[in-house]
Amino acid sequence: MPQNPRRPAAAAAALVLAALSFLHLLWLSSPWPLTSRQRFLETVAGQTGPSSGPPPWMTLAVACLLAVAAWLILARAGFVRGFLPYRVLNVATGTVAAVLLLRGAAGLVLSGVVGQGPAPFRFWDLVLYSPLTLALGTVAALVTRDPAGRPLRPAGPPQARRSP
Repeated sequence: MPQNPRRPAAAAAALVLAALSFLHLLWLSSPWPLTSRQRFLETVAGQTGPSSGPPPWMTLAVACLLAVAAWLILARAGFVRGFLPYRVLNVATGTVAAVLLLRGAAGLVLSGVVGQGPAPFRFWDLVLYSPLTLALGTVAALVTRDPAGRPLRPAGPPQARRSP
């Protein structure tokens, strides 16, 4: 069992965020995994008309923000070297957690209670998008709350002190 169970969770969350970032970059030129732009807009973007879809710059911005979120979680968990001071890294990772948790909760309310958006989007928002976002936000919050604002240490035996 790992010394700190938050490290594998942080690595998994960062991997998912990086994959989502790549997927947003792919969506700049393709409706994959759907067959048409119209079905993509109804299922993924929650829009009904082609003119109401998100502009490319917004999709690119989301891809960049997801990549930054993945890096922040990895840096806070001690997997990569962070160039930010620990307090700034904590605030940034806490902001990632808050944004993800807010998006997940809002998705459940808007798709489940209010019934906003096309039916395919509401279905996937309740089944996949919002729960995944809540899980990612929870991991980011747990990583942020690790003691003393210091990066987590890698699992392994403690180093023995050498005497002079």
